[in-house]
Amino acid sequence: MNLNRKKKHFSKKVIGRAVADVESGMSRAQACKKYGMRPATICDWIMKYGSKLALSNSKLKIDPHKKRMIISGIQEGLMTLSETSLSYGIKLVTLRQWISKSKKESNAELGSNEPPMPILKDPKSEDLQRALHNANLKILALETMIDVAEEHLKINIRKKPGAKQ
Repeated sequence: MNLNRKKKHFSKKVIGRAVADVESGMSRAQACKKYGMRPATICDWIMKYGSKLALSNSKLKIDPHKKRMIISGIQEGLMTLSETSLSYGIKLVTLRQWISKSKKESNAELGSNEPPMPILKDPKSEDLQRALHNANLKILALETMIDVAEEHLKINIRKKPGAKQ
């Protein structure tokens, strides 16, 4: 590590050009070479001086309630993965990870590593299927209430996995 290296000071004009170049499509690495700066510097400049569009293209933050609603919509067949990806701007890989994690969590809550049983199309089991559907809706409503309470009251209600008793 070179401690004798001096910090470069850039004029507002150079900062503006560098940020504009990156926003117009130039890679950050190319901008660093062109203007002689570190990658962290260009990132800081974009955060500080970038346009609203450039800042909105940064990583999306989705709250747990919305994530659960997206996952349940996919699992119930209301939307396909590609439709969900396009409408919410979430990568397919991320959606698949969410679904996989959701399945693992639901299996862990049931105390089993086996996949859930398929729904039978037997006319005798219609009442059971209706009761199961109603129970799932009730669980979803309760989870939503917990999410809202956690968000508004700023406290963690759910027990974290692996927490000591």
